[in-house]
Amino acid sequence: MSVRELLNRNPSITFGIAAGVIVIAAVATLTASRSERADVSETRPVSEYYTTDGGATYFAAPADQVVPFVHDGKEAVLAHVVHCGNEAPHVQYLQRLSPETIRQTEIITKERLPGWEGEIDRLKKDGCQFAEPGSKEWIGANSPKLGAFLGRMAKCPDGTEPVVVLPN
Repeated sequence: MSVRELLNRNPSITFGIAAGVIVIAAVATLTASRSERADVSETRPVSEYYTTDGGATYFAAPADQVVPFVHDGKEAVLAHVVHCGNEAPHVQYLQRLSPETIRQTEIITKERLPGWEGEIDRLKKDGCQFAEPGSKEWIGANSPKLGAFLGRMAKCPDGTEPVVVLPN
């Protein structure tokens, strides 16, 4: 009797084999995704640049800050510092979480309901706001203006790509 005939006559064996393959695939997928997340977290910077004056100046602080935060009595936001060609490094754009996102994050963190960490990640992604240095207009992560904004930020005046500058 061939394997095919055996499987055709015994559907429970076929089902068991299929279920086993699915379980093995699921375990392999979970293992791979966890190792990828571990690799990403290991490459995150220890510190980043922040600004309290709209990007005119910037300072280094630990990368785990929730922005905005208070620094020397002023609101500090994330400053994405780059350099273009031979130019000195400068703030290309600013980033923060919206006030509503911070409020929701604090509530979720305090309650710690099932799945709270994933919800925090989603809030931080959807609740990001971006601005040009010196601008009072913040553009939300889901705004139709965001694509054009990031397109402008992705190029240097000479058309080349900016090089990201991180603190030592």
